[in-house]
Amino acid sequence: MAEHRPLLGAGSGGRGGGMRAGLVSRVVAACAAVAVVTVVALSSRGALQPTVLSGLKLRTHTQTLLYKDWRGMSLEAVDAFSFSHTWEGSVNVGEREQHVVQMPDLSLAPTGAPSSQPLPADSDVAQSLTAKYGITLAGTWETSEAAALLQTFNALCDGTDEITGTPQENCGLKDIYTAVRVSPGALSDDVAVEDGKVAIAKAAFRLAGARAATLAGVKGTVGSHRLEFALVKALTAFGRDKAVVGQLLQRKFAATLDVQGKDRPGFIELTKPTTLEDSQRFQAFKSPELVFMLEAWSLMPEHMHKVDGLRYVTRRQQGLYHPMYGATTAVSWPENQETSYQEYMDYSFNQDGYTARHLFIHEKSHFFWAKQFDTELKEGWQSAGKWEQEKQSYGSWMTSRTTSFSSDYGASNNPDEDMAECISAYVLHPTTLQARSPGKDKFLADKVFEGVRYVEQPELTFSVANEEPYLRYPAAVKHVAITCTGSPAEDKDVKIEMLVDVGQGWHSPSTAEISLAGPTSGSKTVTLTPEANEAGEEIGEDAEEGKGRVVKMVYSGKFSKHFEKGFWSASQIKVMDKLGHERWIRIDDYSWRLYLNNKEGTAWAPRYIKESLQLKVTAGTDEATGEDHPIVTATMRFEQTGAPLSDDKPVWMRLASKELLPEELGPRPASEDKEAASSSDEGGTETRRLLSEAQALSEGTADEAGGLLDQENWMAKGSSEFAYPVYQTGKCVKDENSYRGTCTVSWKLSNRAPAGVYYVSMMNLADEAGNTRRQFFTQQREGWTCCGRVGNTPDDEFPVAVALKQCPEGGSGRLCVDSDADAPELDRASLAAKFVPHARGRGEGEAVVTFKARDAGAGVGVIGYRVLDPQGMSHEGYVKHDNDHGPVFKGDATAWKEYTINLALPRGSPPGKWALESLDIHDKAGNQKHYQMVELAVFKPGAVAGAGASEEEDSGAAYPPAADAEAVLP
Repeated sequence: MAEHRPLLGAGSGGRGGGMRAGLVSRVVAACAAVAVVTVVALSSRGALQPTVLSGLKLRTHTQTLLYKDWRGMSLEAVDAFSFSHTWEGSVNVGEREQHVVQMPDLSLAPTGAPSSQPLPADSDVAQSLTAKYGITLAGTWETSEAAALLQTFNALCDGTDEITGTPQENCGLKDIYTAVRVSPGALSDDVAVEDGKVAIAKAAFRLAGARAATLAGVKGTVGSHRLEFALVKALTAFGRDKAVVGQLLQRKFAATLDVQGKDRPGFIELTKPTTLEDSQRFQAFKSPELVFMLEAWSLMPEHMHKVDGLRYVTRRQQGLYHPMYGATTAVSWPENQETSYQEYMDYSFNQDGYTARHLFIHEKSHFFWAKQFDTELKEGWQSAGKWEQEKQSYGSWMTSRTTSFSSDYGASNNPDEDMAECISAYVLHPTTLQARSPGKDKFLADKVFEGVRYVEQPELTFSVANEEPYLRYPAAVKHVAITCTGSPAEDKDVKIEMLVDVGQGWHSPSTAEISLAGPTSGSKTVTLTPEANEAGEEIGEDAEEGKGRVVKMVYSGKFSKHFEKGFWSASQIKVMDKLGHERWIRIDDYSWRLYLNNKEGTAWAPRYIKESLQLKVTAGTDEATGEDHPIVTATMRFEQTGAPLSDDKPVWMRLASKELLPEELGPRPASEDKEAASSSDEGGTETRRLLSEAQALSEGTADEAGGLLDQENWMAKGSSEFAYPVYQTGKCVKDENSYRGTCTVSWKLSNRAPAGVYYVSMMNLADEAGNTRRQFFTQQREGWTCCGRVGNTPDDEFPVAVALKQCPEGGSGRLCVDSDADAPELDRASLAAKFVPHARGRGEGEAVVTFKARDAGAGVGVIGYRVLDPQGMSHEGYVKHDNDHGPVFKGDATAWKEYTINLALPRGSPPGKWALESLDIHDKAGNQKHYQMVELAVFKPGAVAGAGASEEEDSGAAYPPAADAEAVLP
């Protein structure tokens, strides 16, 4: 039987690592009454079976193991009360520093007088727009602008072999006559639509169409998708018009969102080779998510728009983990059937816009690897990344590279995931690979992208001067010492020490992060920091250059006696410095061994008591403003089956919402009475539970029982296009003299939260040993068993829901909301940035970015940002302001307010132009919106008629330019 192997999106976890010599693990784990000093040699990298060279009997109850392999020498000792492992070696750090990326010299050829002249009233272009699309041009237009508009409309709306409607029908313009004008000022989305009138920002036309250009000496054409993206937003009503979205997906990418219906497989058939699920685990995409999809895939070169096998694009129910792979963001199944699919979770979209576009490109790349790239190309990529497959472990890969990756996810997996991450970076962060791995960058340019290059065109920049930048990566680890002490019945004191050879010119590391996994269950992440002296100063941080030095990274902490007994493995060490430079050291290059001799160790997770979840909504009062706001409280019962629940986060839940049905609460079936629980608190609303017997036995049949949720609103996007389920932790208390108890989680919602049906979509219980159990709440019919679960997740339960209704117009109430389902606004014209250097110089200082924003409904809340440095690194953070927390906005929400990003740049920061990459603005009601500040110019090499050069004259040019080449970005 063939093994169905998925390809996971960035962010998914993997249980890996540990000592490669499996036999050595079994020898040490024995630690019986008779102890032996065992000497083991592993002859070469990848040899999995050690050879016992000699053994010497010592005192009883102690065993010592000495072994040597390609990584170095290790010494291990274990008895009933302690374990120690020490490794001395040298990681090959051939990749010492980033390559300096020069800003590319992109020169546009003159457009000529005719194209920049005002458009004549009787222009053929204007007449074509009116005849084909019912479009009239209002205001002043240049000839080139009108031509670009018509060209873009044609590309989006003309009929094809599969799409047979008229251009007007295809783009939803039939019987609609629209006036379009050019706006000289900035528009927040580059487009504004009001009463059938469309305004497009003049900046969107700057690189519209293919213009003759030269990039670092190579002649070709350059263009941008900015105008296309503005029109897509207008034509699809910002993603709301699903018919237009569907024809664009079909036309450009041969993909569809429609899994059910005529000539469609349905979810059960589609997922039969993979997870075997019905439609209740899936829902419609939100409108902004569809815009991200269209934008991300459009950015890829035209020869990569369509790929074999990718037919269906699905979206899982909000607030749920993947049933097999947990907290991953997306999963692709390119090899499981001829016509296959992708699936995306909330976590693809609720972080920021960059993550969403990155994941759409990443997941599509898997289909090229599985369906279109030939063996020669794959082997070439494996060679570029120094990837080798383990001889005796199918599917497991290792690499000697520690820095030449675009992300830690690519570094820690396999060539396929590495390429998917690098392809995403090549498009969205084009300087990243040029700095970290010029070899991979050139490989993708030549073998995958056919010479197409992307050049960042930032909207807002500031300059940093520094003649002495730190470009070196963090040094590699040369020594690991692990000690674990404590009796089998006690918590363990674990100390980890790593020596990092900083040497001459290295930049001292700031952290070393290791993710640990238990033998069968449990997990823990430990972070090592530089050892400090009595004054709290980091030892060796300011040592003189030119002198060798070693920085000691240390961790000391308690591991619960309930952690599962056995060896806890690690997959890689991520070493990071203050500048954000990273080195990923895999288990292939160092030795990690941690054994926990826990008598009370357990892999049993706490248990959720079936159908014990209850919800109620009450009113609270905001202390700062005195305004009332709703509080939703969930209670549930649990049972401790192994270790006690975690003191830190014993429980968390996600509160999701769907649109209210037309009759809101509706009639209540008699069969529901026995299942519904009502709140005993004064002023609370009842809990409503949907019944399994009310669920239809086949897909697509409406829920005949009524209630708060039915098939229509369950499969829909949610109560707001811009809001996502709210994560919240809670507390758990055991009953007296019992292993059972009650967990409570509360959400303080804005009084402007979207009106809707609120329910818990998922909950997670965790014990102090790192064991977790999850429960999904969906409308999946009772007894339906699919796919396997995350750990030991039981069958889904039907949701328990409460309604938050819209307050009567002109009135208010303690348990209703004045619904805000609109996204926050940005005043793009207010953007400003500067760099304030410190007196010490060398790139140290503060970047200050200011802008104005507002949300006329709930008010502005959390604001996230990304700032892009000249080496392609994206620096993420959050804006600190008076309303960055709490459910109610303090002040006048309708007024524009200035916000400030203060980003501290450490000594050694790269010189050159830094750019504001994006803002993600959230309001108090949970609505969020992404604002992109970097336009991507797409350069296609090749001779251009009239450009004054031939292909032969260009053949010797190279990109990116050498470090000493002059490069100026206009």
